[in-house]
Amino acid sequence: MNFFLKNRRLIGYLGAICLLFGPQIFSQQVILGSDSLFHFNRFYDTAMQMKEQNWQYFISMYGFHESGRIVNALYGPLIAYFQGGLLLLTGTWFRYQLSSNLLLAFLAFFSMNQLLKHYQIDQYFRYPISFFFVTTYAIQYWVLRQGFSSWGIALLPICLIPMKELIDKRRLPIVTVGLSVAAMVQTHLFTSLLLVSIYFLVFIYVWIMSNQKIMLFKQLASSMIVCGIFSMNIWLVLYQLYTDNQLVAPFVNKEIYLSTINYQSAYWLLTPISFLGVIFWLIKETSVYRKKLPKPTLFIGGISLVYLLFSTNLIPWKLLSEQSFKIIELIQFPFRFFMPFIVLCGLYWGLIQQKTQKRNKKVEKGVVIISIIQTILVSSFHLFMQYQQSPATYLGKHARFTGAVVEEVVDSFHSHNLSELLQLVNKSTPDYVPIYQKTADNKYELYRQEIIEAKGFDKKVKDRKLIIEWFALEEETMVPIVAYKGTELNFNQTKLEIADVTFSPIGAPILLSQKGLNHLEVTYPATKNYNYLFIVVVVLWLGVGGYLGVEKLRKMYVGRSD
Repeated sequence: MNFFLKNRRLIGYLGAICLLFGPQIFSQQVILGSDSLFHFNRFYDTAMQMKEQNWQYFISMYGFHESGRIVNALYGPLIAYFQGGLLLLTGTWFRYQLSSNLLLAFLAFFSMNQLLKHYQIDQYFRYPISFFFVTTYAIQYWVLRQGFSSWGIALLPICLIPMKELIDKRRLPIVTVGLSVAAMVQTHLFTSLLLVSIYFLVFIYVWIMSNQKIMLFKQLASSMIVCGIFSMNIWLVLYQLYTDNQLVAPFVNKEIYLSTINYQSAYWLLTPISFLGVIFWLIKETSVYRKKLPKPTLFIGGISLVYLLFSTNLIPWKLLSEQSFKIIELIQFPFRFFMPFIVLCGLYWGLIQQKTQKRNKKVEKGVVIISIIQTILVSSFHLFMQYQQSPATYLGKHARFTGAVVEEVVDSFHSHNLSELLQLVNKSTPDYVPIYQKTADNKYELYRQEIIEAKGFDKKVKDRKLIIEWFALEEETMVPIVAYKGTELNFNQTKLEIADVTFSPIGAPILLSQKGLNHLEVTYPATKNYNYLFIVVVVLWLGVGGYLGVEKLRKMYVGRSD
């Protein structure tokens, strides 16, 4: 009882987080967003690997229409296996999504809370800010649209904890910074670039003020080595694949200037609506207390404004996109810069409140209540509109619904046959498939025609191989799989040399079928070595987790003894 009384405010906020998902619990529906099918295929693939003990680090043998394409090895493999394990444990897509959403929300809350706690900000200030963080679009992006960057942003506050030592002591904590960046690389690559950019700005600030500049560079180099070791599975895969293959880049946004918070992506700024009030309040408080605020606090506020600026059209995004700069194509959506702004703004908010000791309980309750109501209303609206429309409509461009009625999709949310949902709805996404020849044809349409809608092929997984069988006459046949330079093809008991095979522009092999039954086995030989490498990386992370756990218990024991 004493525990609940002592932590009643924390328990109250955790209960409020659970309340946010009331509409989904009540409707018993999965919210399908524009990125849902891409990630659901990723996690279905890892779930089936674990279920059937067919560990395949590279090619997709279960997800993505059993196409053999490479996705997870390039896109957060550690968290992909975590999500696959969660899917396997929960058993249905509805239970998986609800569990995943709750885990993300709790991660975001405790992550922000730990960052604020590290800056000695009182719980009366940090709990409302942490809860507010959960209701921002940075986190709701996953809930409503399955934007995976939400997982990176939820982790970002924890990864910024070493920043305090860098600023206060002008010393870069080698291990914690290296591990923080490596953890983000394992989660979401673009968010890791945002994290590195924050540390770069802080490092430059500290380096200018420091009289030990050489030492700082040595610490930076050492932290990069730590990061490299704990994320070597990512870098080695990138090196191998991009050395031997030219891959289709993720979606290139030709109208990047539309995706800013002062244009078509204003919902980032208005989720929740009280965010505008928070920003204006911070501006007012800064102008009043500017001379009393410590320089590090003002610096954090300053770099947060840098990211706010980059999320708007005050940066000439239209002009920059017309120059076809690769880095601009990588950014895709300027609203991505608003995500680190949210985290840094939350930290600055806590620092301002801690310094001024201004606490208005009515305003605090108002902000929390508005956040709860708006989050519930928005998710309810998404669920209502989803049920009123065809899945292909709300899944966005390049999506197809293969069923007869919407109710089939709703039923598949609760089916223990996890492939049922992925068969009823599909979406053409050719990210990371190889390019064998230039073509003016739309790659999304090519992928749909050659991989998704190909008929007459039987696919199965046996002995850790993807096996495709079909009946044909003596004719050329385009097989609905994706082969890379590194993929091994055994066709009708003959090993083929990739250099001798004819491929479609996006890597589907065109083979001369024999009359009758044809048999193709697809493997990726490098998988065996990379499986071992992945195990080494996992053991390293488990070791770090175990060490931190023991240290936590030791400090708790010492604290009680005192």
